[in-house]
Amino acid sequence: MSDIQPVRQAIKVLDQRVTEIERAGSPDELEAAWIGVLNAYYSFFEKCKAISKSESKSGRWFEGKVHARRTDPLLAYMHHARNAETHGLEGSQKWDSGTLLLGIPGMGASESMTINLSFDHRGIPTGTVRSNDGRPITGYHAPARMYLVDVIDKGTSFPVPTEHLGKPLSSTDPLLLSKLVQTYLRTMLEELTALHE
Repeated sequence: MSDIQPVRQAIKVLDQRVTEIERAGSPDELEAAWIGVLNAYYSFFEKCKAISKSESKSGRWFEGKVHARRTDPLLAYMHHARNAETHGLEGSQKWDSGTLLLGIPGMGASESMTINLSFDHRGIPTGTVRSNDGRPITGYHAPARMYLVDVIDKGTSFPVPTEHLGKPLSSTDPLLLSKLVQTYLRTMLEELTALHE
C-alpha cells in the first residue's frame, strides 16, 4: 500500500493558503495567496495521481476524480486557472480599483480642499486631502477588490464558474471558491484514506 502522507501534506499547504486569503492585508498578498491556492490544488491532484499509479483500487478512484475535475465547472476552472497563471500571458484575476468620492455636499462640509493624489501600479489611489476652510471633508471609499476572470488554457476559454457539484454558487469571490475546493479536497482525502486502511 502506498503512503498517503504527501496528500495529507498537500491539504495542509492548501489550508495555509486559504488562511492567507482570509488574512490578506494588501492586493499583492491576496493575489499571491490566490495563486498559492491554485498551486496547492494542482499539487494535491498530482500527489493523488502518483499514489493511484501504484494501486488499481486507487487508480479507478482517481479516474473518477479526474472526470469530476473535467466536468465540474469549479474544479475545471481551478485546474485551468492554475495553468493560465503558470503558463499563460493572462492570469485568472483582475482588480477593480475601487471608488473614491470626496467633497460630498453636506451640512457643514468643506467646500474648498486640496487633493494630492497618485495611483499605484494596480490603480489604487494614495495621497492626501486637506481642507482649505477648516471644515470637515466628507467622502466615501469603496476599496479595491480582486475578481476572477475567464481563463484561457491551451487555446480554450474556461469561464468563471457559476456552479459546483450541481448547485449554483452564491458568489465567485476567491475566498468562497477556495473554501469550496478545500472542502472537496478534504472529502477526497477521506476517501483515499479509506481506500488505504
